[in-house]
Amino acid sequence: SYDVDLDPIEYTVYVVGEGLELTIESLPDTIHRFNAASYLASGAFYSWFVEATDGIDTTSSSSAFDFFAAHFADVGGEDPVPSRFKLYPNFPNPFNAVTTIFFELPAGGTVDLAIHDLSGREVARPIRRWKGAGRHELEWDAGGLPSGVYFYRLGVEQDGILVYKESRKMVVLK
Repeated sequence: SYDVDLDPIEYTVYVVGEGLELTIESLPDTIHRFNAASYLASGAFYSWFVEATDGIDTTSSSSAFDFFAAHFADVGGEDPVPSRFKLYPNFPNPFNAVTTIFFELPAGGTVDLAIHDLSGREVARPIRRWKGAGRHELEWDAGGLPSGVYFYRLGVEQDGILVYKESRKMVVLK
């Protein structure tokens, strides 16, 4: 890339979050690939922003961009089977109407995902069925609910026995 004076522009990308401060310097253009799994932790939140310089002036993106690293696949292979049950934070959170809930199962089972309001009243049950081992995500629409704090609870049964249960908080803002 070049500026209006035909000076070459170099880019620097910064990624921060969950114990990471990564700087990728001297990129010749805005297209760059890197192995994210080498740097980012699955189930973690990160932010990134960009600086550009022509050697004289430097400018940076006007805001940071947030993202959630749900999970990574092995390049050229299948996703590995998770080693444990895990319920991740929903993203985005807080949210207006739609959010995504991520979870992992090391073995198949009957998955029960329920949403409760602060009084403990169940307001939705988006999943109540068998799911196989692996990483799963569910896009959930809270469009009919008022703003407020809610809890989502994941329960997993195998052969009629509850083997995992975890809850997390989410916030609906309208």
